[in-house]
Amino acid sequence: MTDLVRWEPFRELRRARDEMNRLLADTFLEMPGRLVSWQPATDLYETAEAFVIKADLPGYSPEDVEITFTSGILTVSGERKTEAEEKAECYYCRERGAERFSRSFQLSPDIDTAKIKAEFKNGTLKVTLPKPEKALPKTIRIEAAK
Repeated sequence: MTDLVRWEPFRELRRARDEMNRLLADTFLEMPGRLVSWQPATDLYETAEAFVIKADLPGYSPEDVEITFTSGILTVSGERKTEAEEKAECYYCRERGAERFSRSFQLSPDIDTAKIKAEFKNGTLKVTLPKPEKALPKTIRIEAAK
């Protein structure tokens, strides 16, 4: 005796989608020694005096990160190498491999490049890009007409 199953017209499409997702995930899984693309969580905001970028870079050190500013584009990139494996260890799970990232941000080309500051504290990178004096807002006092 067979059970009656309610017909759902999209069941086969969902099953095909799930199989395609599984196939793609299996195909593009991280291979040992391969660098994986990763993007750090980043905040970009503007104050009256500067543009500020904060990026979370857990596990990175200042030596792993490079910052460039060219023609109004700030690029933050970095690479973390794989730690030396201990041959006597038997890994059951290894998710902390080599990583490489690069993020670029279009900003004003009028940044005062001589005053750009970068700080790295507790795994967070903070880059401050001061605006030039001429770009800062100026309050103009209104005088009463005589």
